[in-house]
Amino acid sequence: MKITRGEGILENFLAEQRYKVAKQVLSNFKNKDRVLDIGCGSYPKFLISLDFKEKFGIDKYDYDFNNYGVNFIKFDLEKNKKLPFEDNFFDVITALALIEHLEENVTKNLFFEVFRILKNNGIFLITTPSKISKPILELFSKLKIVSKEEIEEHKKCYEISEIYKLFELANFKNINVKLFELGFNIIGYGYKLL
Repeated sequence: MKITRGEGILENFLAEQRYKVAKQVLSNFKNKDRVLDIGCGSYPKFLISLDFKEKFGIDKYDYDFNNYGVNFIKFDLEKNKKLPFEDNFFDVITALALIEHLEENVTKNLFFEVFRILKNNGIFLITTPSKISKPILELFSKLKIVSKEEIEEHKKCYEISEIYKLFELANFKNINVKLFELGFNIIGYGYKLL
């Protein structure tokens, strides 16, 4: 089953590495009522692998997740500023390999919206390619090692300090941002602590 759009011999492997790193962070998290994965993609493998009472996924493309126990909502972050959930609704929110596909102002708004819909003591976790990965990803996309379609859609690659600032501006606490996959990817997370 394809996890991302387009073709690329390493797409599923790289997605699995993101899932593994994200699950390590979430393994110690106690509150497991509701999880949301923003930009969940065509196959909700990450959500399926999580042990939560309720699982939600949103993406701008329309997918049918009825067979996977995931509540899916088609939602375009670039056309809608407000996420379609009430305040303090989720324990965990993830956005794996998403923000590089968004304009900077949309990403900034997303962090504030996630803070709004996250429960107190909840965690927001993201992964994104690092700035140094850009030329390598572009080369790999031409060689069909990673999805050309996905890479051509990238609008920004980030520095660690920029990710930290996004969490900080949105009022997240206990922020942790670091590199993984030989420095080509960033994982960042922060908590809503009121």
